[in-house]
Amino acid sequence: MTSKVTTKKELEKVINSYDYIVFGSDQIWCEKFNGKDPVWYGDFSKRSNVRFISYAASAGDVSFSKKGHLLMSLMKTKFDKVSVRELELLKYLNNEATLVLDPTLLVDNGVYKNSFSNPAKCSKYVLVR
Repeated sequence: MTSKVTTKKELEKVINSYDYIVFGSDQIWCEKFNGKDPVWYGDFSKRSNVRFISYAASAGDVSFSKKGHLLMSLMKTKFDKVSVRELELLKYLNNEATLVLDPTLLVDNGVYKNSFSNPAKCSKYVLVR
């Protein structure tokens, strides 16, 4: 675990202490949620040996604005390996990625049954199965 970072400069310092940085997954490249912030596309300084990888990245919709297209072009230059969960996003990337499962589908449903057999309350959120 790292300390909390709130600035791009702090993030660059943390990132440079690792060999691999994994970005993902749900809606990470969705303009509606994160698309305005270039950091989600790998736009910061790093050591040359730090590798950027996306796992099960999602865009929600591939109807990108002009800025969105520019950010996706930036991402292609910054990431060493890209995997996505949506066929449309894979096609948008000209099949230059790997199509993978949504991470929530990687565990047996018993995990959810055992963990959430009763409604769980946490702060202002409730998870119900």
